[in-house]
Amino acid sequence: VSADEKSKIESAVQELKDALANSNATAEELKSKTEKVQQVSMELGQKVYEAAQQNAGAQGAANGASSSAESQTSSSGKNDDTMDASYEEVK
Repeated sequence: VSADEKSKIESAVQELKDALANSNATAEELKSKTEKVQQVSMELGQKVYEAAQQNAGAQGAANGASSSAESQTSSSGKNDDTMDASYEEVK
């Protein structure tokens, strides 16, 4: 999170806290301050999501060759980890 974004979030939260502490604050003021906090929170969430997607995309590209080779091996029908078994339910 950049310093500018952090400052924006902290400012919005502080404004809401101040409005809540003010016994003369109107419902409209509280609603406005709450919506501002929600807006900056959503912007932060969007940036975090985009960063995660970029990171996942980079990892996926790096692992793409090995995973396609693994899928070809497993689709050939030779999966030695598979075991047939019978069981009986005991009551």
